[in-house]
Amino acid sequence: MLGTVFEVQTGITLEDAFSAWITGTTGMEDFVTEDVRYQVDEVSGHPMYRFYMSARDMARFGMLYSNEGLWQGQQIITSQWVAVSFEKYSEVPYSSRSDGHGLLWWINSAELFYGGGVGWSIYTDQTGY
Repeated sequence: MLGTVFEVQTGITLEDAFSAWITGTTGMEDFVTEDVRYQVDEVSGHPMYRFYMSARDMARFGMLYSNEGLWQGQQIITSQWVAVSFEKYSEVPYSSRSDGHGLLWWINSAELFYGGGVGWSIYTDQTGY
């Protein structure tokens, strides 16, 4: 639902925003807008936004969050958004990797943040490792 809210409020597609605001600034080498694929969720009516990214581009994205949204001296994502993203908003008792979910990040009690989807994952903590 977050993707739907973003697109309605900004008038920008997620792939165009990600390409303009994140990939160019961080020097991602492989991402193209066609790497974002929408899959309609029949239960909620909101699409899932699947991002297909190379390992090196995912590493850059993970480092951006590990650095509280700062990339080579430029604030790309506000540190407030990163902090809010890493807050635990729901419990996930059935997961062996995490015990809660923030805003698009899985969180465990060791303050390890995990971004994951079908076939990929990014692990980060506040030290950047």
